[in-house]
Amino acid sequence: MSSKQFLEAGERIHILERLMNTNEGIRKADATLPERLLFEPQKDDPQKRLVPLKPMLKKYYKLRGYDNDGLPQKSLLEKLGI
Repeated sequence: MSSKQFLEAGERIHILERLMNTNEGIRKADATLPERLLFEPQKDDPQKRLVPLKPMLKKYYKLRGYDNDGLPQKSLLEKLGI
């Protein structure tokens, strides 16, 4: 197995897991982080920033090939043979 094939297999596994989770009712609203990351700034951060989860999720979904609701787009499924 080449490294490219290995990475594609990993991506297919990830997408299949995502599809199974959505079939079980897990949605975008369930995508979250521990409260301490969302509501407690890091002690060593002088700007006392919090994790900007919503903008990060939007970017992550786009990079992954998901739609705005966090579901894999049809073109991604076709590309991976799913």
